[in-house]
Amino acid sequence: MPDDENCFYVIGLLLGKAVFEGILVESRFAQFFLRKLLGHANLVDDLHSLDREVANSLAQIKRAARGFLDEAEKRRRERAGGMAVAGHKRGMAGPETGTGPAEGVIDDPVEDMCLTFTAPIEAMDAVLRQEPLMPGGNDTDVTSANASRYVALRAHHMLNRQIARQTKAFLLGFRQVVPLRYLRMFTPTEL
Repeated sequence: MPDDENCFYVIGLLLGKAVFEGILVESRFAQFFLRKLLGHANLVDDLHSLDREVANSLAQIKRAARGFLDEAEKRRRERAGGMAVAGHKRGMAGPETGTGPAEGVIDDPVEDMCLTFTAPIEAMDAVLRQEPLMPGGNDTDVTSANASRYVALRAHHMLNRQIARQTKAFLLGFRQVVPLRYLRMFTPTEL
């Protein structure tokens, strides 16, 4: 076990011992971590307790995508209704994607953000590299059509994958003293 994992293991043991002995520990853990302590899966909504700024940015991406898709659908319906009246076939091409300056074409605001299915790996406030969130993530652009998947994968990466080793070590130490079955009677806020 690497040194950082040993530290988390020992902290888990110490905190578990304090809980087992009924010693009040005045430490505050993020909601997402308390959910992990109880064996619950973390969801996108839990990201606010880890990184409010990233959570807000991802929510903004989802809103932009929803707005674009709603507008594209509205325009598609208007065109289809107008074509039916004029005697043309309904349901021509798919949603408008900003392929040029043509009238009625709208740009995808999510695509304009130039994101790919990657997450920054940072140390000391500097980005070291981009880690793919899925196979081929480096080459997959985020658009309004796939923004929900990007948000879910990015949240999963931050809440689960990025901290998996440290969390596993802490939980191993903590649960060695306090088995999970004893914690199941509590909610994350009660801990």
